[in-house]
Amino acid sequence: MAITAEHLHQVLHKGIKYNNLIIQDITNPNCGTSFNIYMCSPTFDSLNMVKRHRMVYSILENEMPNIHALTLKLWSTEEWPRNSASIPTHLLNSDYGPSNGQDSNM
Repeated sequence: MAITAEHLHQVLHKGIKYNNLIIQDITNPNCGTSFNIYMCSPTFDSLNMVKRHRMVYSILENEMPNIHALTLKLWSTEEWPRNSASIPTHLLNSDYGPSNGQDSNM
């Protein structure tokens, strides 16, 4: 099964409430499926970085066998303003970012 940014967006949308989600497909045809995920979630406000990563990996558990590389940038609502500047500006207007998760089922 080929994993796409759209598919990851759908899975994360169902699995966690977030304020901002940007998924960058950095797949190289010679390497394998690779993504950068930038996310701000109020759920992360009380979690350290390791617990945030474990949570997202748990949500993406079924997708992980088909992903070669995954970089996670996971920020709390307090951290987002100072860290979101590190997101490449061309991603801010892409199809999969930024996405407001306020209508999430979580």
